[in-house]
Amino acid sequence: MKTLAFAFVVFAFALMEAPIVFGTFSFLPFFGFTSAQSISVTITLNPSPTSIPVNSSNYFTISYTQSGTPKSVQYTGSPVTIQADANSVVTISATSSQSGTSEEWCFSISSNVCNKVSFTVSSSTSQVSYYYYDLLSFGVKYSVSGGGTGYSPPTVSYTTAPPQASPSYQTQSVTLTLSTTPTQIWALRGTQILVPQVLQGSSSSQRWATNVTSWTVGVSKPAPSNIVYYNQYLTQIVPSVSTGFLSQSNLATVLYTQFGGIESSQLSSQAYLWVDAGGVLGWVVATTGGNSRVQYSATPFTYGLVGYWPISEGVGTTIFDLSGKGNNAQAANSPVWVQSSSCLLGTCLVLNGVNQYVSATSTGIPVGSSPFTKIVWVYLPNGLNSQEENREILCWGGTSYTGASNCLATGSAPNQLVNSFGLGESLSWTSTHLVNGWNMIVVTYNGSVAQSYVNGVLEASAKLLPFVQSSQVYIGGGFPGYNYFDHIIQEVRIYNYAWSPMQVSIYYSFITSSSNSQKLEQIVTYPSESFGLKYFEQYSESAWYTVLGGGTPPPPTLTFYSLGVRFSTTLSLKPQTLWIDALTNYYVTNPLSATSSERWVTNQTNYQASLSGVIHLFYFNQFLLNVKYQVIGGGLGFTSPVFVYTSLGKNVSVTLSNMSISVWADNGTRWSVNAELLGSGVTQRWYGRFTPFGLVTSYTNLTFVYYHQFSVTFEYSIQGGGSAYSPPQVSYFSFGVLNKTPTGVSVWVDALSLFSFTNPLAGSTFKERWFTLTPNGTASSAGVVSVLYYHQFLLNVSYSVVGGGMPPTPLLNVTQFGSVVSYPLKGAVSLWVDSGGSYSVQSVLMYSKNERWISLEVTTGKVYSPLSVSLVYYHQYFVSISQNAQGGSVSPTSGWYNASSSVIISATAFKGWQFEGWLGSGASSYTGNASTQVVTITSPINEEAVFYPGLNVTVQTGGSVEYSFSGKSGSLASGNHVIYVPPGTTVQLTEKPIPILFVSRGFEVSGGFLPSNASVLVDAPLSIKALFSVNYVSVGAITLAIAIVIAVVALLRIRKAQA
Repeated sequence: MKTLAFAFVVFAFALMEAPIVFGTFSFLPFFGFTSAQSISVTITLNPSPTSIPVNSSNYFTISYTQSGTPKSVQYTGSPVTIQADANSVVTISATSSQSGTSEEWCFSISSNVCNKVSFTVSSSTSQVSYYYYDLLSFGVKYSVSGGGTGYSPPTVSYTTAPPQASPSYQTQSVTLTLSTTPTQIWALRGTQILVPQVLQGSSSSQRWATNVTSWTVGVSKPAPSNIVYYNQYLTQIVPSVSTGFLSQSNLATVLYTQFGGIESSQLSSQAYLWVDAGGVLGWVVATTGGNSRVQYSATPFTYGLVGYWPISEGVGTTIFDLSGKGNNAQAANSPVWVQSSSCLLGTCLVLNGVNQYVSATSTGIPVGSSPFTKIVWVYLPNGLNSQEENREILCWGGTSYTGASNCLATGSAPNQLVNSFGLGESLSWTSTHLVNGWNMIVVTYNGSVAQSYVNGVLEASAKLLPFVQSSQVYIGGGFPGYNYFDHIIQEVRIYNYAWSPMQVSIYYSFITSSSNSQKLEQIVTYPSESFGLKYFEQYSESAWYTVLGGGTPPPPTLTFYSLGVRFSTTLSLKPQTLWIDALTNYYVTNPLSATSSERWVTNQTNYQASLSGVIHLFYFNQFLLNVKYQVIGGGLGFTSPVFVYTSLGKNVSVTLSNMSISVWADNGTRWSVNAELLGSGVTQRWYGRFTPFGLVTSYTNLTFVYYHQFSVTFEYSIQGGGSAYSPPQVSYFSFGVLNKTPTGVSVWVDALSLFSFTNPLAGSTFKERWFTLTPNGTASSAGVVSVLYYHQFLLNVSYSVVGGGMPPTPLLNVTQFGSVVSYPLKGAVSLWVDSGGSYSVQSVLMYSKNERWISLEVTTGKVYSPLSVSLVYYHQYFVSISQNAQGGSVSPTSGWYNASSSVIISATAFKGWQFEGWLGSGASSYTGNASTQVVTITSPINEEAVFYPGLNVTVQTGGSVEYSFSGKSGSLASGNHVIYVPPGTTVQLTEKPIPILFVSRGFEVSGGFLPSNASVLVDAPLSIKALFSVNYVSVGAITLAIAIVIAVVALLRIRKAQA
């Protein structure tokens, strides 16, 4: 009841006076009462933190009622206070005055439509605030590059105004699934729009990814309208180095296609990269750790490389620059990639010769008068003909003045090439080494001279002074003033220095050996591919050679390894730069030229490439020295001499021996050797009398003779007599030289040398001497030596064998120093023999009783003078020449005859004998009745001459003698008769006197008489006389009768004469 009463009072008071307000609550509206009283309301609109505030030209409109009259006010950024009727509704426009289709300022949004704000004014409404939001509109879609299937569309997430106006800062997040057609969104300025980097459906080896995953609304301009997702494959990248290692200071760089552009990664080890499907991967050919001395290279000569375009990508229009300078290129007007055996690198770009070319940026490309090297490989199926004039190959620079350009192009005649430096300054030549196919063209400039090479051969040079301007690099066309090239171009390189001829040659050899090169560019065609490249640590070596000591040998060949490949190049007398694989060995020709006694040689034949940077080969002109030493007299306690000489520019010491040592010494250098050996003292020494040094100028044999010497005092005595010598002095050897000294004087005598008092004594010669018991004496110790001399002569004995065979060794016996000494005679022997002493050599060397070797010379004798005995032993067989009786002479005598010799055997009967014939035995012996015959001696033979003795029968007048023997018989008339019978034959003789007149008296023989009928033994010539005597009785009568007759006849003649 109290409450109800109070309410009544309140209402009554309100009716009478004024509305009663409790706090912000007005009771009048509650009762349906109105009042013209306005309420002051302050409205504050706050921009969100990233929004652009409204202003006088971009404002919100606030509509309200004051005293029943509609009114409006513009909200331009500052709080607005209005007087609004109580219980009236205040409305704020949904968007600002400048909001449009691309941007709007609103307080809340639903279904991409901004909502207006309204509130009712009451007594409690004095302060009102809201946040407004600067929203931008976008049409967003997605697309996929590179194809593939299995992925889901991406979503887009963004921030926009809240769904309801709020006095506090609030936003709402929206996520939509994109499609390939634009989706309209309103996003809050300053916030990020997000899309996933990788689409669902991607795997660990394949993905669809974008490089646009977020952008800030109103900040990133222009905002992407198409989110491109690229089909990508995870690719294994495996860089390696031949030696050394990759590190953060020595990184490999790989270029690859990612998100449609060129990306690069620097790697110190194996890595995995996402590469666009069908995109290209290329290796920068040198790591980041290289310098002018060390390079880690994948292709020859990476130092100084400022542009390298293999042009082997195979897809797209982007041409990688693998020099590491970032001069990537673009192919213009859609040239076509082909894979063909005609391509140098397997894949190449075909230019149409009309409008297609390649252009690259030119960071580091030489300009002005800087040195350069430019290299291109061009494919000319039919050479360069007259239809291909003035076609650009490789150019950069300007055209505004002479020397401003640097452009290699074809000339105006077949096979003509020109490197123009603009406005007439050019190097022009007609090539004689172009071939149908791939050709390497190189132009170098060292700051004064330009040179051109074709296929590794220098073809032209000229002194030029260009002033090249900077520009893009044009390949195959695009440079002002030239036509377009209509053949394939690959392997384009530009260096900031001039190559040497050696580099040109090595590079040409490398490229033309297809197995040598690594593939630097690849197309990524499927997931999980692996691409590797080996970088070879290489050292820059300045290589040349020098000849020391004179001569002009042929130049050496240096064989080395570059990029793992073995190369050979001819060195010159001037330095040339080579890049050699680190820690590999290089080899050079050694010797350059050589005979058995002279050569040009180096000790740098097999060295390992190092950081020294210099391969300076020194070839030394050397001569062969054959060096040895000899100690005359031996001895113990000395040390062998040391021979010091210069070989290959260094002093060399070698301990000598008594066998010849061959050393090669540098021409024009000195050699030396110690003259006295270590171990020498005051009574004994080893010393050489020679110049202990010399100069090497030619092939030489050097023998250093050291003499072991003792300090000796001589005394003497003589045995053997002789008269040709003078009173003795001591003849001794010092340093191998014969010296003389009186007795009693101390001298240095060669140890073990021969000495005599006048050794030999004065008057001695090389064949006669007065010598000591030990030849020349033997100086075996220091002190007093008393010497006994023998008078001796030199005996030289030698022998040879004729007729072959293996005879026993003959034995030589001589009287030497008072004793008989025997020597096996195994060759020529020279011996001193005591005067009056004897010598003997076996004259016959028996093998068997019928075969021997015999010397026909005198083999024994006494030595009273120098004597040389040269014996020839003849191989002989024994020939027996005999006869049955001593009835004649035979020749030759029985004896030994040389094998294979011919012997004339001859038999001659003595008086009273008669030769009957020969009886022979043995090979080639003779049997026959010829008294003379030639017999060849091939074995022992026997020849017997058969003689018959003669029986000389003298038959006196007065009868005849009948004989008979061995079945033979005959009659001998008066006179002398000889009957020849075999020796020992008994002959029967019978006297037959003339009847009446004579009577037989028997036979008279030496020493007696035989009867008239006798037997005679004939074993030698025998004379016998058959004696007859007159029958005096008969004869007397006959004589008397005859005398009478004669007397009568004589008387008759006398008478007749008288008449």
